[in-house]
Amino acid sequence: MFEMALKRGKSSTALKLLRLAKSIDRRMWWSQSPLRQFHGEIPENVLKRIESKIKNGYDSMLSLLELDYSTNEFGEICGNKKVGGKIKKLIRMLPGFNVTCSVHPITSSILNFCIQLFPNFEWHQRWHGGALGFWFWIEDSEMDRVYHNEYVLISRRNHSLPVSLEVKVPVFQPVPSQYHIRIVSDSWVGCETLTPIFFKHLLLPDREMPFTNLLNLTPLPVGALKDYKYEKIYEPRFEAFNPLQSQLFHIMYHTNSNILLGAPTGSGKTLASQQ
Repeated sequence: MFEMALKRGKSSTALKLLRLAKSIDRRMWWSQSPLRQFHGEIPENVLKRIESKIKNGYDSMLSLLELDYSTNEFGEICGNKKVGGKIKKLIRMLPGFNVTCSVHPITSSILNFCIQLFPNFEWHQRWHGGALGFWFWIEDSEMDRVYHNEYVLISRRNHSLPVSLEVKVPVFQPVPSQYHIRIVSDSWVGCETLTPIFFKHLLLPDREMPFTNLLNLTPLPVGALKDYKYEKIYEPRFEAFNPLQSQLFHIMYHTNSNILLGAPTGSGKTLASQQ
């Protein structure tokens, strides 16, 4: 059901289903401390004291990381100075990422996201195994839409290396204030990374591409080439250039300027390029 919701672009539904599936698998709620997944390492009474410090259950990992205390301060908060150092060490093992992203408009409705994911956790064979999977997607939270998603696998060998992604994402008018990059662990409850990508200073190309109107000109005769060798090439085929070729004749035949020519098939573009 999660993959169906994600494929249909339902961001909030997909996130709730993934959280529920992991909670059932781990036998704990996502609102509880993710430190509960280190089974047997932390006493229950200490876990409850830590959970009392968490402001938002949905962002339990972020709340834990914000508790940037020394080992002794952690011990005082937990009511057990002996486990303060262990808790600080276990927090550094919770899977998470630092994310950098630059956005470049391609057209007025397509953006290019250049993303780098930096794993910011310490790998431990006992808790992480040989590899960890993460769901990565780009969402518009205001519209509750996912515009791109993929599965990212981090192995023990490459977990210290950044993951580079280049993604094409649609954007609609009016341009939203921001999109979000969301990374959710496939197996660890409460281990999620949410990064806003702001569009405040984003400049998009014009929605309508400029074009040149075809003027009502008298077709130029082949004699306008003023060169017998060139005239001999075209005279057996036609006596005058068509309206498109006539309008382009001067700039293409008498100058070295670069031009971009776009016209329907059969309009004479190939012949114009030979001028």
